[in-house]
This record gives sequence, structure tokens and C-alpha cells, in this order.
Amino acid sequence: MEEGPESRLRRPSLAAFFAKVQRGGMGSGSMMGRPSLTINPKGQVIHLRTKQAAQPRLPGGEVVTVAAADDPRRALARWMPAPGNPYFARATANWVWAQLYR
Repeated sequence: MEEGPESRLRRPSLAAFFAKVQRGGMGSGSMMGRPSLTINPKGQVIHLRTKQAAQPRLPGGEVVTVAAADDPRRALARWMPAPGNPYFARATANWVWAQLYR
């Protein structure tokens, strides 16, 4: 991914993958409870400069189109380990080397 002013504009696009996630109250079933997560179809991230809703965009620049009721995180999760993703293997290799040479 190239650096510069345009690369900073993509950050809201990555946040848009998580805009529909809504945290609810504590659920039952365990002593401490678990927060419930739901998908809010109207959830969105508004870009501070353009005042437009940010579209989910992968780090490589590709815009992801997701239906209103769908969870955009699924598209991000499918892309992460995909063979066409140049970032995942590199980040994983860096993590492994960091664990070996602490």
C-alpha cells in the first residue's frame, strides 16, 4: 500500500468493516456473562473530512460490497488468509521470527 495523503483516507474504510457491529448487554449462561454482539444494518463510519459514509475497503484498495443485512467482517475474514493477500504471509512470518528471537 502506498503512503501519502490518499493512504490516510483509507483508514475509515477499514473501520467500516466493524461499523455494523453493535454491542449489547450481558447475556446469561455464565457467571460473568458475555456481551452480546449483533449486526446493526444501519451502522456506518462517517469520514470526518468528506462527511460521507465510508465503504469497506481492503488494505490493497479494493472496495467490498456487502448487502445491508450481511456482516462485512466475513469478507475481511475471507480475504485475510487468501493466497492473493500479500500482507498476511509477511505479517505471520514477522510474528514467528519475533517469537523466536525475543
